[in-house]
Amino acid sequence: MKGLTKSMKRDLGIDFLKVVGLLCIILAHVNPPGILFQLRNFDVVLMILISAYLGTKSVKKNYSIFDYYFKRFKRLVIPTWVFLIFLFTLLYIFKPSFLTINKILDSLILNDGIGYVWVIRIYLIVAILIPICKIIVDRCNNNIIIISTIILYMAYELLYYFGFFNNPIILYLFAYIVPCYVLIIIANYIFDNKKTLFITGWINLVIFIIILYIIFKQTGEIESTQIQKYPFRIYYLSYALFVSSIFILTFKNEKIYNLFNNKIITFISSHSLWIYLWHILFIYVYSLIDISWIIKYILIIISSLLITIIQSSIVCALEGKISKKMLEIFKG
Repeated sequence: MKGLTKSMKRDLGIDFLKVVGLLCIILAHVNPPGILFQLRNFDVVLMILISAYLGTKSVKKNYSIFDYYFKRFKRLVIPTWVFLIFLFTLLYIFKPSFLTINKILDSLILNDGIGYVWVIRIYLIVAILIPICKIIVDRCNNNIIIISTIILYMAYELLYYFGFFNNPIILYLFAYIVPCYVLIIIANYIFDNKKTLFITGWINLVIFIIILYIIFKQTGEIESTQIQKYPFRIYYLSYALFVSSIFILTFKNEKIYNLFNNKIITFISSHSLWIYLWHILFIYVYSLIDISWIIKYILIIISSLLITIIQSSIVCALEGKISKKMLEIFKG
């Protein structure tokens, strides 16, 4: 867990994990069959774990907290706002009845709105928590960290049970803080320690099976983990952590991830934010066509990737000609 700020060469395993997470998130947005929808329901947690791991490494020893938060905001929120303004303009021209002031504002604050942008708010929460978690990890005993994290999460589940998050403002502001904190702490343990990763996977599998059984006894049905995703709760988290552990364990193996070592994987990983943003546009575009979910999925991925490649090429061509700060908005 120590020494996370040391420089390192590009981790191809992390690149591939980011691609897996991104493709699974996009898959959810084309309404695949129920079993497939459930199988991929680990994606957001996997992406949070990756963001937490990389984010903790990127925090320098003598960093300015203001500079760090400004960079995260500029990297996550500004590109999203730029894209949303472009999307709103198109929707206003071609589908004005779809837009309302509330939907626009709700989107800009990264809530529900037009949909799909709430995950950017989750990444922002993770970015805000990373320096706090790094201080805790660097200064506290591991046993204290583990015990206090478990107690904190149990308190969070109790707050949910007693309706603390029923208020939409409290839900928006606070509901994801504790589970994101827990995931950041977990990320600090599992990526560089296969034994801890293996144990984490098995513990979460056991928790998931127990809760699955309890819910089945109560309802007579096998419920999707989606029912505890907003906000993240233990049924959703245990499944997502179990599956994420399998993927991390697999693709941290150099022999395996080298099979996928190519420029497309690296490009998608490096430009995952804009690929994700562009896919929102193409969801609207291809919803106008009566095609199967799998064809829609393939078209959305290809279209989002192609437009991001074009965008990246334009940005490269403009380097040195216009403001570097302006171009940074369209990278990554």
